[in-house]
Amino acid sequence: MQTAVFDGDDTLWETERLYDDARRAARSVVEESGLSGNLWEQRQRLIDVENVRIFGFSPQRFPISCAQAYEVIGTGAGVKLDDAVGEAVYEAAASVFASPAPLVDGAEEILRSLASDWRLILLTKGAMEVQGRRIDDSGLADYFTELRIVDRKNEEVWSKIIEEFAIEPEASWSVGNSFHSDIQPAVSCGLSAIWIPAYVWEHEHEQADVVLPERTARLSSLREVPAFLDSQEWSER
Repeated sequence: MQTAVFDGDDTLWETERLYDDARRAARSVVEESGLSGNLWEQRQRLIDVENVRIFGFSPQRFPISCAQAYEVIGTGAGVKLDDAVGEAVYEAAASVFASPAPLVDGAEEILRSLASDWRLILLTKGAMEVQGRRIDDSGLADYFTELRIVDRKNEEVWSKIIEEFAIEPEASWSVGNSFHSDIQPAVSCGLSAIWIPAYVWEHEHEQADVVLPERTARLSSLREVPAFLDSQEWSER
């Protein structure tokens, strides 16, 4: 059975720009307190990556990172920390979860075009409550035969998904924007993969210089996926 396993965040809907908006709001609070917004943002981005080890991809990580960055640069500047400012920074950062993530251009049209010939599975990474809301907001759930939210996408998780959903790797594709989550482990488990690099955060920046494994195609946009999957070169493997 032909199966296409799609990622969610920044593959079917755009989330990174929501984080940018929330970061700008938090930065404004920091600047209004008299501290350097530029220095705060530099520190926040570093702390946020470091906090993945502690908080994973929980909804608490990003606002905590923003508040911690305020504490770090405030202490470094020798100013008295204001609890009210720290709380305001946290709340501004938490606004990232208040707005629906906009769909990537053509997402619904593309899934509709594939659904008649392909079994579509959504495999998205993140906190259950956040990803569940994004799936609901997207309006795309009905195009998928299976929906799964996981806290990571490594070879172990991919192997379990393949077994649980009886995926035939030799006739299946992973489609996503993260090389380390959507491409590398899926290919290691026998699938082919379509990598669509997207605007990503610091935790994913190292993917820029990767060497593509076999059975992997790099496309510039989601709109190219249907024609690519129909191509003889790749469909008759």
